[in-house]
Amino acid sequence: MREFFTLNPGLKLLSLVFALIAWYYVIIAVNPAVFRVYRINLDVYDRQGNLEYTGIPQKIEMEVAGRRLDLIQLFRTSPYPVQAYISLEGITRETQIQIRTKKLVNVEDFSIIGPRPSTVRIGVTRLDERRFQVTHTLLGSPERGYRIEKVRIEPDRVRVLGVRNVMEKLKSAQVTVDISGVTTERVFNLPVQFFDDHGEALQGLRQVPEGMVKVIIEARKWPEKTIPLKATIIGREPDGYQFVEANAKPSTIIIRGPAAELAAMDSLSLEPVDVTGVTGEKSFAARIEPVRGNLAILGDTRVAVNVVIKPRYGSLELSDIEVKMTNIPPGMEAEAVPSRLNLKISGRENELRGLDAGVILARVDLRRVLPGTEVEPEIVFPRDRKSLKVDNTVRVRITLKARTGEAPPREPGQN
Repeated sequence: MREFFTLNPGLKLLSLVFALIAWYYVIIAVNPAVFRVYRINLDVYDRQGNLEYTGIPQKIEMEVAGRRLDLIQLFRTSPYPVQAYISLEGITRETQIQIRTKKLVNVEDFSIIGPRPSTVRIGVTRLDERRFQVTHTLLGSPERGYRIEKVRIEPDRVRVLGVRNVMEKLKSAQVTVDISGVTTERVFNLPVQFFDDHGEALQGLRQVPEGMVKVIIEARKWPEKTIPLKATIIGREPDGYQFVEANAKPSTIIIRGPAAELAAMDSLSLEPVDVTGVTGEKSFAARIEPVRGNLAILGDTRVAVNVVIKPRYGSLELSDIEVKMTNIPPGMEAEAVPSRLNLKISGRENELRGLDAGVILARVDLRRVLPGTEVEPEIVFPRDRKSLKVDNTVRVRITLKARTGEAPPREPGQN
C-alpha cells in the first residue's frame, strides 16, 4: 500500500488535477448557477364577498436562482415550483399590499430572488347585495306531440352583488333553456344572466354562490286520438262516368296533442288526388295534410287512396216506335197489334243522350211466328250503344191475311 502512494507521485498528482478539471466542467461549466425570470400566476386569498377589488394582476414575474438544468426541469410544466400570493383579509379600502412568495420544492441551490413588482395597489369598492328569484326563458319546442310539464331551477334564488349604479338597473335574473326535441326529463347546468327592464344584459355583477344553476325540464306526451282520414278529389271524370268513392288505406291515423286541440279535430284531409281521365278502380299515393298547433301525427304520413270511377247510368221513355216485320210470306199482309210501341230504356247516360225513336228498330221475324200469337219484338239499338236495354215488357199480336186481289198461297200438294 505504501508503495502505491510513493511510486510515481508526480503522475498521480497530475491525474488528480485532470480529475478536478473534469469535475468542474461537468458540474460547473455544463450546469452553472444562473438567474431566471418566469411569469407565474398571482394567487389571491381571503376575498370578501361584498367587496370588489381592482388592480390585482393575474400574473407577475418571479426571479429565481439555481442550476441551469435544474431550472429547465422545474419550470418545464406547471404547477411551477414557486408560488406568489396576496391575502385580502381585513382589506376594506385602497391599500398597497406586499406580494408574498413560497418555494414549493426542496432542490439544492434553488432559491427565490423575489417577485416583480414586489407590491400591488388594491382598489376596493363595497358592493350592494340583492336576492333574486331565478326565472327561465324557453327556446325552441319539444318534440311534436310532447309538452313541457314542469321546469325546476335549483337553487331558484341567488344573491347578486354589484356596484350601486348597476344594481339599480337590475330587474331580473334568468336562465335560457333550449328545449328543442326534448321528450323526457332533461337536466341542464346553465349560467344565470342578469337583465334590466329593457331586456338588456347587465355586466359586472357577481352571483353568490358562483357557478351554474341546475335546470330540470320534465316533458310528457300529449293525449292521443284516432282520427279518420278524408280523401280529397279534384279533376273531372270522363264523359258518361261518375265518381263513386275514394277510400284511404289506412282509413285512420293516430295524432297526439293538447286535449282542447284534439277535441276540435274530427278528421284529417289528404292532399288532393286528380282523377281526370280515370275509369274503373285506381290507387294513388297521397300525403296527409300538415297539422297545426301542437298536434303531431304518429306513423307514416303517406297513405294509399283507392278511387272508384264507374259509368253513369240513366233511363228514358220513348214512344211511337214502329214495329217492323220481316220475312212476310209472299202474297200476304202482316199486321202487328199494337203497331207502335212505348219503351222504357236504360243505359249509360252518354249513350242515352240524343237517342230517339228513329234510331231504334222493333222487329218481328215471321218465319218464327205463328199467325194469331203474341210475341216480343226484337229491339235493336245502334251498334255504338251497347249498354242500352229495355226495361219494360212489350208484346204484339201478329195477324196474316191475303193481299186484296191475290189468292192465298197454296199449301204443298194442292192442285
